[in-house]
This record gives sequence, C-alpha cells and structure tokens, in this order.
Amino acid sequence: MAVTPRLGLKHQQRLALTPALRQSIGLLAMPTPGLMETLAAEAAENPFLRFRARRRESGGALYDRALGTVAAVRPLTEDLTAQIRMKSLPAALSRAALTLAAHVGPDGYLEGEASALLAAAGQSADLAEAAVTALKTCEPTGVGSRSFTEFLAARLEEDGIDQPTAHRIAALVARPAGSLRQRRALPALPDLSPALLKRVRALLRGLPNAPVADAILSASGLSLPDLRVLRRDDGGIFVERARPFALSLDARLLQALRGGESVEARIAQARALVAAVEWRQATLLRIGQAILARQADFFLSGPDALKPLTRSALAEELALHPSTLGRAITAKTLIFEGRLLPLSMFFSSALSTTEGAENPSVSSAAVRQHLLRLIAAEPPQNPLSDAVLCDLLRGRGVDISRRTVAKYRESMRIPSSAQRRRSVRLTRMEGGGDRGNDHGEMNRRGARGFPSGA
Repeated sequence: MAVTPRLGLKHQQRLALTPALRQSIGLLAMPTPGLMETLAAEAAENPFLRFRARRRESGGALYDRALGTVAAVRPLTEDLTAQIRMKSLPAALSRAALTLAAHVGPDGYLEGEASALLAAAGQSADLAEAAVTALKTCEPTGVGSRSFTEFLAARLEEDGIDQPTAHRIAALVARPAGSLRQRRALPALPDLSPALLKRVRALLRGLPNAPVADAILSASGLSLPDLRVLRRDDGGIFVERARPFALSLDARLLQALRGGESVEARIAQARALVAAVEWRQATLLRIGQAILARQADFFLSGPDALKPLTRSALAEELALHPSTLGRAITAKTLIFEGRLLPLSMFFSSALSTTEGAENPSVSSAAVRQHLLRLIAAEPPQNPLSDAVLCDLLRGRGVDISRRTVAKYRESMRIPSSAQRRRSVRLTRMEGGGDRGNDHGEMNRRGARGFPSGA
C-alpha cells in the first residue's frame, strides 16, 4: 500500500487565549505594588500612557497607612526554627531538624538530600528520615517535602484521609512527568467511595504546586489595599475601589499624533493596557461586593460572624472560572477601619453543628476565634487540653473532633497544654515564685531514674 501526501482543509473550534486576554489575566494576578511598578515602566516606554500614583487619600497617606497596618513577616526559616524548638524532640534529632530547616527553600520544599545535608554538617545521616518527619510536622502543611508527591500526601492527610490511602492517591496523581492538569485529573480508583473521590478532586482543584503559596504581602512586606469597606451614616456598609493609582490615555497627544504604523501600534498597546487594568478593577470590585454580601456580619459584629464560603461557590455565583477567582484574590487586600485584611481570609471551610444549633454549619475561621478565646481565658496553672477544648466547643454547638482542635491549635502556633504548663512553671521559677515546688518536682523525677548529678 503506497503512502501519498495530500492537502486538505478542516474546520475546528477550540478555546484559545488571545494576547489581550493573557495580559488581562496577568495583571489580575499581580499584587498592587507590583502592578504599579509594571504600569509605571509601561508608561515610561509608551508616550500615550499617563500613570500617576495617588500617594494621598482622605485620612492620610495611603502608603504610610499600609506601613502602619501591616505586621512584619517572619522569614520561613526563622519560623520553622521556632516551631522545631517548641517541640519535645531528643537533642540530636532537634539539631538535625534545625539543620534541614535551614535548607528549606522559599517554596517550602527541602533543597538537597537530607542525609547529605546532615553529613555535611557533621551530624549522623541515620537521623535523616526522622528529621524530615519532624520538619514536616511544622506549618504550613507539607513544608519540608522533597517532592510534590510528599506534599500532596500531607495535604490529603490533613483533609482527614488515612495515611495509606493518602500516599496511594498521591503516588497515582503526582506523576513527575505529568502536567498540573493531568495531576488534577484523578484516575478512577474502584476501591474508593465516590464521596472520597469527590473530596480529593475538590482538593486538587485548589491545590498549589508548593507548600508555601504566594504570600499575601509583597517581597518588601508591604501591601496596598485594592478595596475599601466604609460605613454609611445610617450604619450600613459598602465597598469601593481603593484607587491607589490612575492610568489613562493622553488625549492631547492622541489628537496631535496620528498616522504611521509605529504610532498606531503604540496607541493600540496603550488602549489594551488601559482596558486590561479597568477589567481588573471591575473584577475585584465584583468580588468585593459579593464578599460583602456574604460576610456583612463580619464587618458589623466581628470575626465570630464569619460564615463558611468556598472559592468554587463564589466563582459560580460570579460566573468566573475558579482559577480566575484564585488569581484575583491572591495577594489582594481590603482596608476597613484602619485594618488591612487579605481577601483570602473571607474564604473558609464549613464545620457542621450539633442538633438544636441555630445554623446548620459554622466557619472554620470562626471556630479558630472561639478556640483562641478559650485558651486566652484558661487558668495559667491548669491549661485546657485538646479534649477539654473539644468538649467546650461541642457545648457551643460545634461538631468538632479532638484531632481537628489540635490541628487548628497548631495552625495558630499555640503550644500543647503540656508545653503551656511547662512554660508557666519555668516563668515562675525565673521569677522566684513556687521555686520549692518546682525543685521538689525535679527531685521526684531524679528519684525515678534521673541522677541528680546528670
């Protein structure tokens, strides 16, 4: 059978990102400080663009206000070091975990072979796996992972999936040669329930590629607000654009200069950039209005009134793709009564409530606030255990397990009840109070097998 070349025409429909749409999506994902730098550079190159940074608004300098409302961000290595030192680890294992923490990259992955890193530091390479395990118990979830497979397994375990199943799913999904879209296309696993597969697919849709996603703050530690929430005279609230900058076309120059291929190309670029910025601002305002409609009680009553809200639900309501909504809220903030609030804080999962509760579900962020207040009001000499905190939250109508209480407590960097009790004892010893009781406790420990001269 002979093979002969042949030409033919075929009609085919497919979705494609135009250059203008790519530019719009790129600007939407930028935080405000980075966007302002980009627009200023474009305006310096294109004479038809006029860019102006609005340094002042009503109530003072916007830049100074942002500096006054943003807390300093602790570097990841320093944060991991503090967490490891709070853990009750053997001395050798603690030193090994601290060594590995110094080699965790900005994305949260461990950079280098654990055994080689320990050997280079003059420590036992036999502690490599144990040190990695200790490092991976720190927050954020999956930090210290050596691959996307390990990170995915950690996230699945955090979502309540047992360890063997989590590792099996991660091994099937996170193939090194697969693209992110292929990773999220979960293969069929006949021995898993449809409900579990649905949970895993939902997690994969919103899963970043690394344990440390893009920070809310810019690299300089500064975030300018994109939206403002204000109170009306009648007590109501509304949202508007923060307007930290202005971008427009130079109308007089457009009238003066016409004709020429290079000139028209510059004008087209300027118009496309202005349209992309306007679309970005309109999209953020729509998202802000939807958040305000769902979370109005938060602004009127405080964090306890935060309601469950998922990104997929809001994206469906606004007729946006979930990935577009994710780009829009990443590194974006709003300002309300002098407080700079990230848009991501208004999205949280739902916990069911017990029978007889007023609402069928409660936001996990509100539960964290309840937990924080319970711990703040506990007797210092008798801190509340996770089991007691679980019972207290259940008494308030929250259907929660002790394991979830421990996870929320650890996510807020709150030590366990034993560590809090030990901290109080050490503080009292340093201050001279109850010194005899503490020395008696140490003597009793020595009598049980710890020589006093050790």
